[in-house]
Amino acid sequence: MIFVSSNRPGGGLMGNVGCLIFAGLFLVGLFYVLQGLYKVLVYLAPGLFVLTLLINWKIIAQAGQQFIQFFTRKPLSGILVAALAIVLFPVLTLYWLLAALASKRMERFRRDFGQNPGNPFGGFQDNRSQAPKDEYVEFEELESKPAAKKPGTKADNPYQQLFDEPK
Repeated sequence: MIFVSSNRPGGGLMGNVGCLIFAGLFLVGLFYVLQGLYKVLVYLAPGLFVLTLLINWKIIAQAGQQFIQFFTRKPLSGILVAALAIVLFPVLTLYWLLAALASKRMERFRRDFGQNPGNPFGGFQDNRSQAPKDEYVEFEELESKPAAKKPGTKADNPYQQLFDEPK
């Protein structure tokens, strides 16, 4: 939070105490909003779970495999994670649904842009204009000459003379 003090004794109405009261009210309001969201998710959780299974059942299978691996590596922490998963099941189902939707969208993205592998522009560039990979392209060779400086002209960079080779 931004706190601006003044020279007045007590700091005015919105001094330290006002800032703390405002922060406390904000946190209490945030608690009630999240509590309401959790209550709504409790009723929607079974539907979200079924929707996730219909969209992409592999997301839930992967989560189950991760839980089992966690139980085998750290059994005590696995019990704690299982308890949290039970308490936060509505939030977990929402996460699974969003992950399933994202994976579906990525599959569609790969299908749309994966039709033309090796081309970074996908279907947006015409491949007929490109030369075959076995043929070489003819280039015209040009002579390169260093740009001649006129004596007495001022350099663009006044410090360039420090880097020039001595004559």
